[in-house]
Amino acid sequence: MPTKSGQHASQRADVSSTPDESLILPRLLTRPQAAAYLALTVAAFDDWIRRGLIQGPLPGTHRWDRKAIDAALDRASGLTPITTNESDYAAWKEAHAGSPARDSQS
Repeated sequence: MPTKSGQHASQRADVSSTPDESLILPRLLTRPQAAAYLALTVAAFDDWIRRGLIQGPLPGTHRWDRKAIDAALDRASGLTPITTNESDYAAWKEAHAGSPARDSQS
């Protein structure tokens, strides 16, 4: 049944579909958040930084990049990082730098 505005209930914006900010995992983490992300105390997190297992915060900030933390753990665990098309292209471009253009040979 239409409302006063002429819209059916199914046509109105569903406010409940707005994401709950508490469910969004931030990319940049504070020191306590980064420690909690790793299930460490802040003191243990500081020790991991001192020992070089995890890098320090992003330059000019007091925030750690969650993806950098994941990458550091992947390296420490011996896991190979997943390559992207961009990195594949960069490797190809570097390998072919300075070689003559193939079109001129036809």
